[in-house]
Order: sequence, then C-alpha cells, then structure tokens
Amino acid sequence: MFQVLEPHTVTILTTDKCTARCRHCCMNSSPERANKLTHEQIATALGQMFQHYRMKVVVFAGGEPTLLGDDLLKSIAFCKKHGVGSRIVTNAYWADTPENATAMCKELREAGLDELNISMDDYHEPYVAFANVKRAWQAAKEFDFSAVAIANCYGPQSVLTPDFLEEELGMKEDVKIQRRFDVDGRSTGFEKQIHQTTFVLSNGNVQRLGRGADLIADEEIARESYNTHIATIGGCPHAVRAAALTPRNHLVSCCGFELHGNPILDFGEVTDGNLDRLVENADNDLIVNMIAMIGPPRIMELLKDFCPDEVSFPRSIYQSYCEVCHDLVGIAQNRQAMYKYQGMFASHILAAREGLAEKYQPVLGHGLPLEIGVNIKVERLVPDIELAYDHAHAVREASKRASSAEGASGPSPSPTEIA
Repeated sequence: MFQVLEPHTVTILTTDKCTARCRHCCMNSSPERANKLTHEQIATALGQMFQHYRMKVVVFAGGEPTLLGDDLLKSIAFCKKHGVGSRIVTNAYWADTPENATAMCKELREAGLDELNISMDDYHEPYVAFANVKRAWQAAKEFDFSAVAIANCYGPQSVLTPDFLEEELGMKEDVKIQRRFDVDGRSTGFEKQIHQTTFVLSNGNVQRLGRGADLIADEEIARESYNTHIATIGGCPHAVRAAALTPRNHLVSCCGFELHGNPILDFGEVTDGNLDRLVENADNDLIVNMIAMIGPPRIMELLKDFCPDEVSFPRSIYQSYCEVCHDLVGIAQNRQAMYKYQGMFASHILAAREGLAEKYQPVLGHGLPLEIGVNIKVERLVPDIELAYDHAHAVREASKRASSAEGASGPSPSPTEIA
C-alpha cells in the first residue's frame, strides 16, 4: 500500500529537563522535569527510520539536549555514520566562558554535528545570559558547521528583536546573515552556502503553545491572524512527515508542542522493530490525514460553523497552524467533535490518497518526494476536497429541517447518520 504520510525529518526530544523555564516554552520544559532518552533508545528509533524512510535531517532538541552528555554525542555520531544530517537546538547555557563555548562547539563538531541552532529572545534571557549566546556565536564561527542559526521569537513588546540581535552580534558586518522570514512572516527560502557555513537568523512571532498558552498575554503577540485568510490555508506539511520522539520514547506527529499522551497525535511507544507499524497506523488514521491534508485552521472553521455548541476555540486570534492544532487536539470537546464528524471527510481523503498513489507509486514505490507538501498536491489532484464544506452545510440544513419536523415525525436523525 502506498504510504502518503511518512517521516523525512525527525526531532529527537532528548529530555524535558532544561536549565531554563521560559514562559513561552511549547514543550513545558523546566529544571524540575527529568524524563530523558538514552542513546540506545535513540539509536533504536533512528535505525528503523534510516532503514525504512528517506530521512533528510535529525534534530536534537528538548528541553536542553546537551544535558544528555555522551549520549547526545554518540547519537550525533550515529547519524553521521548513516549519512544523515544532524542539528541541535540549544540555549547555550554551557557558553559561560569563551573556553567552555569553544570546547562544546569542538565536541559537537567532532561528533559529526552539521547544524547548530542557538535560542535567544526575551523569554530565554532571564535564564541564560545574552553574553552566553555571544560567546557561543563567536565560537561556532571557528568550526566548519554547515549552518549556524540564532532562533529568535518576538512580539510587539520584545527588546531582543531580530534587529537587536543583528546589531549586537555584529551579524551584518561579520558574516552574511539570512533571515528565515520577511517582515510579513513569509519564508524567505534562504540559500545554503556551498562549502561554507550558512548563517541564519531564524526569526518568528512568539506563539502561545504549551506553557505559553497560559502565560503569554495578548499584548505580547502580533495581531496578524489566520482567521482573516482561513480559506487560503491548506494541510499541515509537518504532520508525521516531521515526526518527533518524546523524552518518554513515544513517536508523535511533530515537534510543534508537547504531544506525549495526546489521544490523536501520540502514536505509541517505540520498540525494536515496531516503528514502521506506528507510522503505518498514523498514515491510515483519518483524523491525522485531515490535519495533514485539510489543515487545522479549516477543520476549526468547519467545526465552528457546523457544530458551534460542541467545540471550544477560546482565542480571539490564532496566529499559526500550531496554535490552532494545539486547541484542536488538546481540548477534549474538540477531539470528540472530530471523532463524531470525521466521516464526512472520508471519501475526500481517500480520493486524495488514491490520486497521490497513482502519481507517485510507479516512480517512488512509497512516500512523496521530500520537497512536495501534501496539501499542495491534494489541492491539485482533488479539487473537490472543498466539497466537504458544501457537504457539511447540507448536513446542517437537513438537520435543521428534521428538527423543525420533530414534533410530527419523532426524533430527528443525528448528523452522523445523515452523513
């Protein structure tokens, strides 16, 4: 069977322990948490991924991944041995002196690390001195990493903005720096430098995910809302295709926010020999396909229109796929609504999958080309996926008519039965 959703990137959430307790942390990491993966668990998962899928890159994140010590270095070396690129996302707490900054960069590079991402913004700064980031940035330039990035999220009240970081770190004068997003939030599609380090400022709006869903105030976020152009947004390109391994060794759909234990997007514990079955189960799950092909924003709007009394989307503004998905799969009544009404999408999802299989299976055998987003091809191959909206409205109107006639004909059928 042709598999549409399969990973080409995986984030290893090495631990939920961190030296910081940032207000915006999508993974709810903190010094008090203690779950962590061993190298053996990481290698078991990665070995199966390398065997079954065309993996592009492995990202080591957390929590703070360098807290794993030798297990992190051995896992990076494991990627190198199999010819797969690797990246870490770190807060650079370890760069408390120039010597320590250089020593860590040297260890990581000698283990085979390709890309170093350092996080710094108003939310990290109370826990990790900005001077640490400066030292890590300067040290990293002495090694031939393929990419070095500063990951920065900001809002209207932020001090540590992309402009501030460029100025303070001497990016403009020292190296050629590329921003990940333009002023309108669109990806710039930055160019990889050949035979030299690519320097990137990975800038983005702060999002209310994980701990941030409760602790980030409205005035701290940008006012741009996906609500204003909901009809133009398609499926999530990260669902399953950019999977993650949790600190408790579960395969989950993505690394957008903490998903361990989520009834929809936690696919189960990884053991020796079972990862391909977990991915197959995810690929065959109707709601996972809805998220990947139709997208959380469209699903949210449909549910709000079709069964407003059965769902809860409490935010006045949703800035991203991830914020919508956070409430879509995280709030119990929204999950129940998806379970109840998912059947209306089944024929459209099946048609989309059949179209994808017809186009790509003869060439690839399984999976989509790594550069192709599922939502793009679904829109091209199956334009009538929009009929799901018409179907929902028709069901709703039929339900209203049946309800008005209930006194004469008895109880009206449920929307599920009509569908």
